[in-house]
Amino acid sequence: MVYVIGGFNDEVGLLDTFETFSSKALKWAAGDAKINTARINASACKCGTKYIYLFGGLGKKDFLDSVERYNMQLGIWTQIQVKLPMKMSNHFSFSFSPDYLIVFGGMIKKQEAYIPRESQKVFELSDRVMVLKTKNFKWKDLKPFPFKKKFGNVIYNNHGKFFCFVIESNRDLP
Repeated sequence: MVYVIGGFNDEVGLLDTFETFSSKALKWAAGDAKINTARINASACKCGTKYIYLFGGLGKKDFLDSVERYNMQLGIWTQIQVKLPMKMSNHFSFSFSPDYLIVFGGMIKKQEAYIPRESQKVFELSDRVMVLKTKNFKWKDLKPFPFKKKFGNVIYNNHGKFFCFVIESNRDLP
């Protein structure tokens, strides 16, 4: 099953939709519930057999630090009390067990006090790696990622290893 959560289209702008694609039936279906906050450039990952977590992204006016959780058995999205340690977008997330979620990389907004008036660059790439323990919803920082990248994907192979695919050159991307 492939999940498409949120996003953007030219007709309505930011989306709060949740859609699924069955690779067996080769069919798309609208999800049974919408996310609570429309967003683009968030990250999501399945954690165990019960939940899908949705982290951050870009809302109508700013980066988001909210976390939503989809209960696959009940078919409902809930905005949970825990927040990301910082507002972020274009980041990676994955789970290697039902007890832990990892969120890292992406973009964060610079603190406005430190942005020179003539600067157009108000965002910076992050190398921060954070783990969320799902039993108590506590965040812990891990060793920083070895480089800062904006786009890519993470795949966990269920055998103790994860693979991170990134775009090496960000010069031509916004």
